[in-house]
Amino acid sequence: MSTGNIVLAGMMLASGYVTTGRLAIPMGLHFSWNYCQNLFGMQVSGQTTFSYGSLFAREPIGDPFVTGGSFGPEAGLTGLVAIVIGTAATLAWIRITTGPLRIDTSIAAPPPLVRASLPRALERPA
Repeated sequence: MSTGNIVLAGMMLASGYVTTGRLAIPMGLHFSWNYCQNLFGMQVSGQTTFSYGSLFAREPIGDPFVTGGSFGPEAGLTGLVAIVIGTAATLAWIRITTGPLRIDTSIAAPPPLVRASLPRALERPA
């Protein structure tokens, strides 16, 4: 379940980039997700928490299918619900602030060709 949820989380992050062409949304979501998990003493994708930065000392209890167990919320239904809500909230925010949702085609355009020029000292004489 953890692998499936992490793939869905990647799709949640990609939805912000694909619809706006900017990395600010996925970067902000990813940072805030990991920061909040550390802050509240949760595991982050199976990694140990940084106990010196946590507000709470927490042990996962309950069914690991729901809570994610020792891997963290990404491995349970809790993570799946958060990902679905996060995706819906991201797309709703983009819709409200920028208008109709559409794929930003600028992310598929190749970068302009840049011709590298040699410093004058390295040019061959004519």
